[in-house]
Amino acid sequence: MYLRGHIYNGPVYEMSILRPERAQGHLACVTSVLEYREFPIKVAFYYVLFSAMLAYVIYSSSRLILGTMFPSFGSGNLGLLGFGILAAVLTLLPAGVLADHTRYLYVISTLGALAPLLLGMAIVFAGSPGPDTPTIETSFTILLFSGAAFSLVSWCVQLNKTVVARFRGRVAASFLAVSLVIFGVYSALDSAGFSLYLMHMPIPEIITIAAVLTRLAFRPWRWSLHKLAVKGEARSYFIPTLLVMAAYILWYFGTQLSIKEVFRLAVDPSYVSLGQYSGLSLYEPGFMAVGVVFAGLIADTKGRKTALTFGVLLLGLLSIFGSLAYYNAEDGSAYLSAAPLLISERFVEGFLLGLMLLLIWAELGSPNTKGRRIAAMWIFFIGYIALLLAVSLGVWFGIDWYAPDWVRRAGIQFAILLTLVTLYWSAPLPEILGKELEMEDLSLDFDEKLVRQTAEAFVGAEDLKSIRSQLDILGSTEELSDKDMDEILGPDFDKTLPLGGIPGVGSKMEQRLREAGYESAAQLAGETPQRLSEKVKGLTPAKAEKILEGARVAVKKALKSKSKKEGGRG
Repeated sequence: MYLRGHIYNGPVYEMSILRPERAQGHLACVTSVLEYREFPIKVAFYYVLFSAMLAYVIYSSSRLILGTMFPSFGSGNLGLLGFGILAAVLTLLPAGVLADHTRYLYVISTLGALAPLLLGMAIVFAGSPGPDTPTIETSFTILLFSGAAFSLVSWCVQLNKTVVARFRGRVAASFLAVSLVIFGVYSALDSAGFSLYLMHMPIPEIITIAAVLTRLAFRPWRWSLHKLAVKGEARSYFIPTLLVMAAYILWYFGTQLSIKEVFRLAVDPSYVSLGQYSGLSLYEPGFMAVGVVFAGLIADTKGRKTALTFGVLLLGLLSIFGSLAYYNAEDGSAYLSAAPLLISERFVEGFLLGLMLLLIWAELGSPNTKGRRIAAMWIFFIGYIALLLAVSLGVWFGIDWYAPDWVRRAGIQFAILLTLVTLYWSAPLPEILGKELEMEDLSLDFDEKLVRQTAEAFVGAEDLKSIRSQLDILGSTEELSDKDMDEILGPDFDKTLPLGGIPGVGSKMEQRLREAGYESAAQLAGETPQRLSEKVKGLTPAKAEKILEGARVAVKKALKSKSKKEGGRG
């Protein structure tokens, strides 16, 4: 037997109640199907503020690649980037373990962000190169990447313990998209020749420090952290993720080499990259941000598995039709439709990045190992990015990296094959439903205490009181059939349990209740005094409490009376 929209008619939660004999004494039966409907705007803003830190890390990485971070170092900037990547890899696992064993995640993320920023400010004021060069620059780079590792792992674990799956995709997507946009603005200002200094103070560092400190105004130390989880095995996603990443890297280098070959045959050296050829290089972070946002929306509304399948399908379509954007014309010249190809590439990158980096791997599996699972995945991801950079730049730590010629000849075809295999492999994967409240699976030490803590995180005291009263109502009607319940709480429940039959409800109050949308005592039985007083004009919470008590008594009497009649017939 279940009741939906009859016993409980509140505007925030929707609830199903199982049979009384299964629900009595088990608040978990009710809690597991509660749906948290209001988007947590303030909490989301707290997490999005950290975008400034990620943007600063990406911006600093791009300057190291271009050699403009420390101009006096020249090609040594790439060496510093290598040390930074290594520092991040070595830091991730300790960061994951620490995040799993502490509740002060906001402290770790704040300190991890502020330490490199303050050192960076010191370098700016002292000048580079300085008396401690290159020790001070190397220390900054290592601290920047290791601090980012600690901060981001803590950020992600805290997100998974404070925001339910229904909204987490959009929060994570907003964080990543804003980071890309801020990075794009920094890059655009640099390219336009604008100085990113205000009164000799670096603007990126100032903005980042201000954003990190502003987060503390939300008083995260007062937040409750809950061990929420969703069903599914994280290991099941490893092979599809590996196949997708392999497909993309084959397509990327296969396409780059093929385009260069087209221009080589046309004796045209004008092509360097899609961004340079299309003139849209400054907008590339924006295209990625759009893909990230789409990934978050689809993941929240359609589920993680649907979003992953859609992302793989997009990569497959890009692999199949991308080659139509370039070829040698009949007159021997090179043809390249760079803008559509670049936009499609960055959109797919953003979509897969937003989905896999912050969502799936952090959500599946035991809630006790979120940090370690995130760290392990990000180590794998950093290695993947390092390989992309090494091949794209052609040299890394003195080792020549290059894409072999077979990648140009068959890389795209293999990419198409891998996307098809991924679509097949991902078909039986467990689905993460964003419409359901996360709860512990039985295999994850599910207990009533944990569920009660989860309920208290998202349900107010008045709601819990309402739920308990409904369980009490159901507890006295064990012999009542579903058919009998439908007769009492069916389409004609306004006649069976009229508002006028509730003690304290006169004709005027009955009219006001009907204007507020209440038709029977059954609807009022699941309300709370606060919401009822807000919805009914002129009704105080104290008066609302008396009306609700009367409504619950009326419902309980009706159910008992029906149950006794059925027993007498038997």
